[in-house]
Amino acid sequence: YGLFLKEVLASLFAWKDDEKLYKKKCADKRGFTSDFYNKDAENVSYSKFCKVLSKWMWKLYRAFVSGLDSKSPALMLNTMLIIIKIHEVYPRLISHGESLSAKCKAIAEAEENQ
Repeated sequence: YGLFLKEVLASLFAWKDDEKLYKKKCADKRGFTSDFYNKDAENVSYSKFCKVLSKWMWKLYRAFVSGLDSKSPALMLNTMLIIIKIHEVYPRLISHGESLSAKCKAIAEAEENQ
C-alpha cells in the first residue's frame, strides 16, 4: 500500500505544482468531473483540484496521527511503514512532517525503554 500511495501522491503533487501539466493530463478526463453521474458535469478547475488535494492531505495527516496514537502495536507499525515508504513525497507541510517525526521518535524511544 505504501508504494502505491507514494506513486499516487507523486502524480497528484506534480499536477498541483504545474497548472499546465494538470490541464494537459487531467482537465478533460472523465475522472476529474464534479459529478460522475452527470455526463454534462463540468470538469474540476485547477484551483478546485488544489483545494481538494489540500483537504486530502489534511485527512491523510489525521489518519497517520490516529494510527501512531493507537494502542495497537500492529496499527502503529503499519502506519510507520507507510510513512517510511512515502517519505520522499509526503508530507509537504513542515508542521505535519515535524509532528509525525516527533510521534515516530516517541514510539521508538518507548520501545527502546521496554
